Amino acid sequence: MRLLAILSFAILFASSCTLRQSYTFNQDLSGTYELSIDMSAMAALAGGEDGEEDVVGETMKSLNIDSIQEAMNIQPGISNAVMKEEGMILSFSYNFSNVEVLNTSLKDMDLGSALSGKEKKNSETPSFEVKGKKLKYNSPELDSDSEKDGLEGMEGMGGMMKYEVSFKFAQEVKKIKGENATLSYDKKTVVLESNLEEMFSGESGLMDVEIKLK
Repeated sequence: MRLLAILSFAILFASSCTLRQSYTFNQDLSGTYELSIDMSAMAALAGGEDGEEDVVGETMKSLNIDSIQEAMNIQPGISNAVMKEEGMILSFSYNFSNVEVLNTSLKDMDLGSALSGKEKKNSETPSFEVKGKKLKYNSPELDSDSEKDGLEGMEGMGGMMKYEVSFKFAQEVKKIKGENATLSYDKKTVVLESNLEEMFSGESGLMDVEIKLK
């Protein structure tokens, strides 16, 4: 999928960026997924945005965004796919009809390959498991070989590449279980925070979380 090209470019190009994944779930676990790459911190460190914005803009122009959106929208259970650029933020979002459809779309996007910078036949991808009122998120597992590929030439910068995952629900969350998980004050949003250096450490389940809904 050509979306992999823009993800890989943005992650490799931005020595200081924030990669965000946001999952908004309705009561029936349909919802909206959004992936965004915020490179504004990189621009601030560089003392301006003009040069970086030019590169981002040119890369967006080189992609056939209409084709990417159309390819997503024709998939069963997917609708309203939109890719856009706003300043130093690249984003891609779509609606999904259920968790099974979401898992399939995440596999097609192949985030693991994007993070490592190279397409991998057996790349791990994020996925969800539903058991009753429990929703488990399995994060992509990236090994030290992936680190060598993904951070080649940028040693020591993995800690500057922030990785955030959030889950927003229509109902309250009763309980969460996860090493890096926090629950919002209103008990409807769960947030995971890490960085690419930690993600490439090879530690299993670093960004996994089990969420029990009321």
